Amino acid sequence: MLTAVGSRETTNLWCLRLPAGAALGMVALISLDDTWAHPDTWTWPVVASVVVLAVAGGYLTLEAQGHGVPGGRILAGRVLAVAGLGLAHAVGVAALVLAAVVPAVTPDLAHKLAGPGAASPAELLMLAASVGLAAGVLLQILWDDRPVTYPLTHLPWRGRAR
Repeated sequence: MLTAVGSRETTNLWCLRLPAGAALGMVALISLDDTWAHPDTWTWPVVASVVVLAVAGGYLTLEAQGHGVPGGRILAGRVLAVAGLGLAHAVGVAALVLAAVVPAVTPDLAHKLAGPGAASPAELLMLAASVGLAAGVLLQILWDDRPVTYPLTHLPWRGRAR
């Protein structure tokens, strides 16, 4: 993924992995016990979001270094570009899931998320988006054991149009 940022042809194709991973992250999050949705303090969702984002960013950095991206500004720029794009996808997926899917699938969870003492909607959205981004970055193992940086155009089941 990080090596494809400079190439428009490959960037558009691998971007499909980010929302797919974010959707898998949302499935995992809403499948958990409902106790996560009603924190005692406001700090829990914020701290969890920061930790999950740091793990995703760290993995992206290691992945970029493993693919030979030079350090410094180039490395930081690519990691920030991919993380920003992934977070944008994850926020969109999380907003849809929290607004439409959760009330339809788990009404008890929706009640806890909106009830008294719950975290603010912005904190919940950030937590859900962080989980979605981390899933999009870390679930690359599911995609045919190729890193997230592997362009989809090289997969054997689909050839390039000439």
